[in-house]
Amino acid sequence: MVCPLRGQSLESRLAAQPGVIRALEMARVAVAIVRYVDDHQPGFVECELTDIHKRRWLFVEKVPVVSDENLLSTTSYPREGFIACQILERHALGVRITTAEPFGVESVEGASEFDVAPEALNAQ
Repeated sequence: MVCPLRGQSLESRLAAQPGVIRALEMARVAVAIVRYVDDHQPGFVECELTDIHKRRWLFVEKVPVVSDENLLSTTSYPREGFIACQILERHALGVRITTAEPFGVESVEGASEFDVAPEALNAQ
């Protein structure tokens, strides 16, 4: 939608306004659950996320945070999983996300922002 008075899109005008709150775009990014690491309730698994730069990021997280399945030490791995995330930016190479929102998930290195392929989002 173009504003006839300014010749700018409504989105551009809103983005330039200080204090304007933008809607948060939430998603789920696909991960590979590679192994079960701890039986401490509710169970912990190691997951891998590969970004668009082909870097592999490792996460150790509670089973219910990364899967709808009831995963156990006896389950066969790898399994498909997900991490809830917030979309920060869409760019030419992919999508920049943060796993810090909504559940405070970080890689074992302490990273929480990643560039991923668009098709990696909204994993089931």
